Amino acid sequence: MQSDYNQALRQAGTINQLLTVKGAEHRGFSKAQKNKFMQLLKYS
Repeated sequence: MQSDYNQALRQAGTINQLLTVKGAEHRGFSKAQKNKFMQLLKYS
């Protein structure tokens, strides 16, 4: 379970890096999707 959590954190970090890149919306991430994703992280 702990390894799953660590993997999720690594994936989240990668996604967050992609989202912060200029023009990330063009990669299919809207700001609403990013906000929803961040909420999911908080409550997971």
